Amino acid sequence: MPSKVVKHSVDPAKPMKLTAKQKAEVTALRSRRDVGFEYSDIAPLPKDFLKTAIRNPFYRTVKAPTTSQRLGNL
Repeated sequence: MPSKVVKHSVDPAKPMKLTAKQKAEVTALRSRRDVGFEYSDIAPLPKDFLKTAIRNPFYRTVKAPTTSQRLGNL
């Protein structure tokens, strides 16, 4: 049965060529300003908030089971 896994590697030094449509979209996104966002529904934080902030005490990391196979007689 053939594998359906597709792997890609990207070299940051050689980025992919963008199409004209993609270039236009990037240009449009760069020209946008943040002035159109409304923040009135977000309560302002007090100045000493970060001094007394703590991590969420109820947060637990997700533990995923892993397996390893021994290849041959190593």
